[in-house]
Amino acid sequence: MTEILNSLLDINQIEAGTVKAARSQFPISILFDHILNGCIDHATAKGIELHVFHTSDWTDSDPRLLEQMIRNLVTNSIKYTVTGKVLLGCLRRGSMLEIAVLDTGIGIPEQELAAIFEEYHQIDNPARDRTLGLGLGLSIVQNLGRLLHHPISVRSVFGKGSIFTIQVPRLDAQEIGPVLPVPLPVTRAAPGGPSAILLVEDEPAMRGSRDAVIVR
Repeated sequence: MTEILNSLLDINQIEAGTVKAARSQFPISILFDHILNGCIDHATAKGIELHVFHTSDWTDSDPRLLEQMIRNLVTNSIKYTVTGKVLLGCLRRGSMLEIAVLDTGIGIPEQELAAIFEEYHQIDNPARDRTLGLGLGLSIVQNLGRLLHHPISVRSVFGKGSIFTIQVPRLDAQEIGPVLPVPLPVTRAAPGGPSAILLVEDEPAMRGSRDAVIVR
């Protein structure tokens, strides 16, 4: 239910024009790490191999929105892959990069390729099973792509799998501006003393729990 409500909120905010891009220069590998950590359990539970091929390339985009685009593609591939693999990586195309998500899933019939980006359109869910979502993930990807000027493309063979790509600018070393803030060094407590850890949690109640951030 949370996933469905978040998708509805996302699409409404995009269509209302309240989502604004905050562009910066950053290494794509940061986003890949976040997505791997967030999706590996889901893939493992389905018996699917999730492989992420890291890159040293940087891009200029909104890291939060671009990560959402990639994450939607990866989770969509996992959802529609029964057996096999989902791969995430980058291809260099001159001054551009193609972020590619490839799967060995059910594939998309040729006549459906344009329709899959429409809101509420789903393949292989004629009964509208809500456990499979609402069919908003790819629509969100397309709308965010338009906002960020990142073209989206898809190629697929029905019954064998699909590959989705997001085209983003590739920065040369000379173009890279100030790097992201360097994380603060970790202070180690004395043996037997408490240690502080970083908690990443979207529930306010959990963030406010002292037990959640102090361990011995």
